[in-house]
Amino acid sequence: MPIIGDVALKDGIRPERPMAASFVASQLAITASPISAAVVYYLAQFSGINESISLLSILMVTVPATLVGTLLLSLHSLRRGKEIADDPEYQRRLNDPVWRDQILHTTSTSLNEELPKTAMHAVILFILVLIMIVIVAMVSEIRTIGVVSACCIGYAIAQVLI
Repeated sequence: MPIIGDVALKDGIRPERPMAASFVASQLAITASPISAAVVYYLAQFSGINESISLLSILMVTVPATLVGTLLLSLHSLRRGKEIADDPEYQRRLNDPVWRDQILHTTSTSLNEELPKTAMHAVILFILVLIMIVIVAMVSEIRTIGVVSACCIGYAIAQVLI
């Protein structure tokens, strides 16, 4: 969030516009993710009621809904609040030398930082687990070996992610 606010201020954009949009968009993305608890729960609950409901059918609803919601949120954020150049409170604070220096000379970025090798391993592990969960969720024969309750499926997925 500090990076978003810093870049927004330097570009003359109200920081709450991109910050609010990024926060809501990230929550929507979690909802549409194939490994979210909500998607796994609904898949486990509905697969016994209606065999035509699959991970793909759930994602066919959640992904477009997330995309449309994010686009509408972005359009709304463009008009949220006064423009920063027209905001009297911002202009008043900009006249304060300490606050002005903080805006103009402070940078929050991680672009030049070198991440540890374990970060790459964690990303690769996350992607592999994501692929495994999607495959298990999409292929019902893998998912329904023996009599397994929804609680056990959730526990198994949590153990794999840990």
